[in-house]
Amino acid sequence: MRSGHAHWRTRAGIGILWGMACVCQAQKPMLIINEDNDHYFKQRPERMTEADLQAYIDTFADTKVTHFFMCPNGQRTSYRSSVHEAIWDEVGGAMPTDMWCLNAKRLYDQGIDPYQVWIARCREKGISPWISMRMNDVHFVTTTNYFRNTTFWRSYPELWRVPHAKSGNWTDYAFDYSKREVRDYHLALVRELLERYDTDGLELDWMRFGYHLTPGKEREQAPVLTEFTRQVRQLADAWAVKRGHAVRLSARVPSHPDAAAGLGMDAIGWARQGLVDLLVVSPFFSTGDFDIPVELWRERLGGLAAKIPVIPATDNGTAAYPGAPRIENDLATYYGWAAALRHRGAESFYLFNTVYHPLDQPSFRPILDKGLDEDTVLNNLRRYPVAYRDTVPRGFPDGAQLPRTTEQAATFSLAIGKRPVTGKVAVIIGLADKPGVKEATLTARLNGQDGAAFTELATPKKYGGRTARALRFDFTTEAACDGLNTVCIAPVAGGAQQIVWVEMEIDPMSGQRLAWQEEFNGAAAGLDANWDFQNGPSGHILCSRWRANAAVTNGVCRLLNKKETRGGQAWTSASLWTKRTFQYGYFECRYRYGAATGLNNSFWLMTRGGTTNTPGRFEIDINEGHSPNEVNMNIHNWSGQHWAKSKSWKAEGCDLTREWHVYGLEWSATQLVWFFDGQEIRRETNAICHSPAPVLLSSAIIKWAGPVTDQIDGTAMEVDYVRVYQRR
Repeated sequence: MRSGHAHWRTRAGIGILWGMACVCQAQKPMLIINEDNDHYFKQRPERMTEADLQAYIDTFADTKVTHFFMCPNGQRTSYRSSVHEAIWDEVGGAMPTDMWCLNAKRLYDQGIDPYQVWIARCREKGISPWISMRMNDVHFVTTTNYFRNTTFWRSYPELWRVPHAKSGNWTDYAFDYSKREVRDYHLALVRELLERYDTDGLELDWMRFGYHLTPGKEREQAPVLTEFTRQVRQLADAWAVKRGHAVRLSARVPSHPDAAAGLGMDAIGWARQGLVDLLVVSPFFSTGDFDIPVELWRERLGGLAAKIPVIPATDNGTAAYPGAPRIENDLATYYGWAAALRHRGAESFYLFNTVYHPLDQPSFRPILDKGLDEDTVLNNLRRYPVAYRDTVPRGFPDGAQLPRTTEQAATFSLAIGKRPVTGKVAVIIGLADKPGVKEATLTARLNGQDGAAFTELATPKKYGGRTARALRFDFTTEAACDGLNTVCIAPVAGGAQQIVWVEMEIDPMSGQRLAWQEEFNGAAAGLDANWDFQNGPSGHILCSRWRANAAVTNGVCRLLNKKETRGGQAWTSASLWTKRTFQYGYFECRYRYGAATGLNNSFWLMTRGGTTNTPGRFEIDINEGHSPNEVNMNIHNWSGQHWAKSKSWKAEGCDLTREWHVYGLEWSATQLVWFFDGQEIRRETNAICHSPAPVLLSSAIIKWAGPVTDQIDGTAMEVDYVRVYQRR
């Protein structure tokens, strides 16, 4: 009797702890990173050590990441399982040679379980560790003897959703959970994972691959998945008692509640029955979903919405419509996705496959450091492409709005969250490679307001893999509205074209106002009101530079390069700097390079006056551009002992001598961030750049910019505008 009482008190204590954890977690926003089942194992073999495993977790420490979901299985496991095959086990009589298999085996041979290491390190660093189990992975199931696929799966084709499938459609080959043998097979792994790993929770990842029941009978067979989830819940509760802490349960399901229910995943019912603690609502892989109805999920949950977080997820790429090529999400796309879903009630976010970006790349690292809170996403460049839902039951709308033809006006709906108060708003469309596409002319309206005449964008492939020509239409911020926006594209000339990409782009200029601008719209003499000029030789380069080489024509300032002897040098060019100085802000310049090698086409900041020993002297090269597509970004310390920190970046597929592009710098007291056409390309901590400085434009003939030839004569760096934004 005494023992029974003690057991009851333990159960009650765990129940209270579990309930408190749910409430606290619902109140605290989460940023969840999913560590895919093969990602780490595709690193260099020398990284297969306990110290390197710990160092990997350390990259998430002291960031906005709150939860680390690690996946130990696809079909096979990446550790030595007693109930499933390991990824390195023989297939067809031979051990697989894939790096994943070899590295997982290296760790096993050293007696290292990576998930045990990660769980312990997460707890040390204040990150919540979870195991994420793929419920029905079918990667490459049509490939004979593919190493990921298990012997059990090969041996029992009668257990597939379409028994003995021959269609080539991967999901036909997935296991059918309506069959008891399938449920028992997967429940055995659940038991092992809960016993083996002391984590804060277990995720049932039903989105790998999203189809789990007999085709056409999913809704009818839904109770099967519910009962399976109930059994997992009971196992998790039992382990919570043994562990002395809550073991929570998450389910990753399709992004729309009716799509989930139509595929047999009654996630709302699971929540109502107390079977799950988190709902992750997600696309599969083919596209990102910018239209996840978070508010509908919360409405269906009713009072449970305060206890059970609805967490939208996205993958690392987006496609405009079924069958369209994916493009990789950039930072602006992630911000747009998060801004749209925050407006619909999301407070937490889940990133899938994002780890496949190197951690210092723009599309991922800033999310770790800053998170996806409202201020961050609304005060940065964000993109809202038209997309669709990639996991829906037969007959359920996938929301695809593309492709469309231009034979008549085409209308599109895009949800953006909160409308911008300041900054820039644009609609960008992509046209397929069809006859007449280069000559086609179109107009755009945003919520009934006409846009400005379109401009051509030089990197069309950024806007969908089938885009041959990308057009940008600019609007006032007043044209945008909260929530759903309507874009109308109408033909003017050029015959019927095919629209394969539509997006809205919002650039709030980080909450800054336009503090100074030079549009070069006046006569050349007007330069002297805003600019000072070099008039003389430059010993460190091959040209002298003169006021006469700066000419304004048709709204463009041309910095002319001439082969002429003046000031003791064989070439001349131009260098000018603003009479006004600036301290911090966003600086941008639209220009194109002189069309020759040997030229340094520069947009930069540098303190003036003093000597090399004067405190606070520095130089920031926003771009020292070299033909045809090289961008060079530098920080120089000119106070005392000189040092420099430089980085080169290439605009692949561009010719910057022929194309106009916008080069930008966000300069604050804490950091320096470089941009190319609004895309972040470099980020550095600001250690020395804290004094007022003018903006400089200069062209230089210089050996390290490439061969110096007579082709330089008559070329020019051409500048459309310079603008400076500063915080209000």
